[in-house]
Amino acid sequence: MPIQPIGRYNKDQTADDPNLALVPNCGIRHIERKDVGMVFYVDIKNEGNEWCAINARMIKCCETIYPNDVECEVNVTRGYNHIQLVGGDMGVLIPNASRNVTLVWPTLYLHDRVGECMIAIGYTTKDNQTGEIRQKVKFDTGVSSRSNVRPVLQGYYDRGEARKCPTVDLDTLDDCRPVNCHIKYHGKRNFFNRRHRRCQPVPVCIADTNKELPDVAYVPASNTCRDLENAVNEVEVRALSRGTAETAWRSEPRPYLSNIYCHHGKTDNSTGFCICHEGWTSKSVDNLEPSTELIHLCNVQMLPWPRLRANRLKIILTVVSFSRKTSQFS
Repeated sequence: MPIQPIGRYNKDQTADDPNLALVPNCGIRHIERKDVGMVFYVDIKNEGNEWCAINARMIKCCETIYPNDVECEVNVTRGYNHIQLVGGDMGVLIPNASRNVTLVWPTLYLHDRVGECMIAIGYTTKDNQTGEIRQKVKFDTGVSSRSNVRPVLQGYYDRGEARKCPTVDLDTLDDCRPVNCHIKYHGKRNFFNRRHRRCQPVPVCIADTNKELPDVAYVPASNTCRDLENAVNEVEVRALSRGTAETAWRSEPRPYLSNIYCHHGKTDNSTGFCICHEGWTSKSVDNLEPSTELIHLCNVQMLPWPRLRANRLKIILTVVSFSRKTSQFS
């Protein structure tokens, strides 16, 4: 058999050929703060007598979001996965040569991710003999303010920077602000539930294409599908006829915007809008439509008037002095 992994027995590795040695040297590479992907690696060695072409692919990846919430993805050629490792052709490996085979998970949220991926490394000899070995690679980039920084995250953050947050969808390195669900879960969990402080899947609201007008609509405020043909039920009709509906509606909580991101401010608990810190304001948001996308507020810095106030007298005197000198020469 021409190709085999380096090292001793590893219970997480499987192969098509029972004579293959198993791989202990695998994992994820060191992560930097500005990286845009997590790199998985497996070391292999060609112990055969002829060269072989090698390729790497993802078979399956699972992320443990909570002990009772594990999301698994298999390799697909169409559509999008929550986790999709990018591999492919790894070139030719000559006899007795070793190589570090890598696959990349493109993601902007590299910390606080826990799970494992099954990776397949295939080979083809010059005689068109083929084979495949498989290796399970585990990853854990959890951030903690109490324990030491993991070796894979050395230099990624300081312990004093980390926060202990109630859920994994509150960023431990951003003062427990909500993550961008669209980006973190690649479209699989787009709705941020403010009550549970978790990213949740969005239901598929399918309307009847045979009807002239849509009969179903998605409601971003509640993350539900609304039946547009039966918007008011019988109980609500009775309440309207008795005049008790207005009293009931007055007791309902105010609509709360769940997708607001306060960059330099704090959230108003009653409305969900931002109260900006001094010196900050928000860029105007035109044609605002209900959506699960983040609305960025308190993200425009105003002119530093507080600094000018401290030196207001000095500035006025300078302007007056300059004006008097100008008038003398005119």
